[in-house]
Amino acid sequence: MGRFELSDIPLGIYKLTVSYIGYAKEERHSSISNEDDSLYFEVNLHIPDIKLTCDFSSEKYHRALREAFPNFDNVIDLQISDVLNTSEVDQEKSFFIELRIKNNADVPVYLFKDYLCFKRINPTIVDADLDTVRLHCILFDCVGEKQLYLPSDLIEIEPQDTRKVKAQKLNFYLYDAFVPGTYKVKIMYEYELPHYIPEPDREYAEMEASIKECYCKALRGSFHSNWFQWTKTNFEARFFV
Repeated sequence: MGRFELSDIPLGIYKLTVSYIGYAKEERHSSISNEDDSLYFEVNLHIPDIKLTCDFSSEKYHRALREAFPNFDNVIDLQISDVLNTSEVDQEKSFFIELRIKNNADVPVYLFKDYLCFKRINPTIVDADLDTVRLHCILFDCVGEKQLYLPSDLIEIEPQDTRKVKAQKLNFYLYDAFVPGTYKVKIMYEYELPHYIPEPDREYAEMEASIKECYCKALRGSFHSNWFQWTKTNFEARFFV
């Protein structure tokens, strides 16, 4: 992951916690009793082999969905209702997509909200030559960001209902970097049951069972919208379905 150095730390007893998404956190305890003390820690993070297991009712729910939809992509429809250029109001001069998701099943479906370090919703943008537009950044810092889904992060969509999702920012795409021309965008929602979830912090320790349940309940698979075409001019973006 890298080398990190901390300096000018006051005397005292400390706990060092090292964590990264998808890995088990590691903790080290030590004390600084002299201003000239120098401590060195080598920490190797590992992926736990503890598999998240779901109860019978959750697995029965997912099996029934797959039996009802041999072409599982049709369980939900992702529909782009609008694409917004925020170059006049957003200093980052980026895009937002207003997305609607329709549940085609006869039972409720559950999808996770989208977060910076938990990207369930991802765009693909191509130009007129069908070449993929590259991101302007591929690395981001997840320190202090959300690292565990909670039951409140599940979006429930009733049978045959359509839910408008909070506008999705197309992170790391800069509107001003797009030359005038025709582009197409497609949105994909993806979720697979993880092998491991982080141990809840003390604040959520009593919710451990319900946290595991929400991971098991969420709709699994990959689902994508149709391609939507839009044209950028020098002054505005016009969008077409």
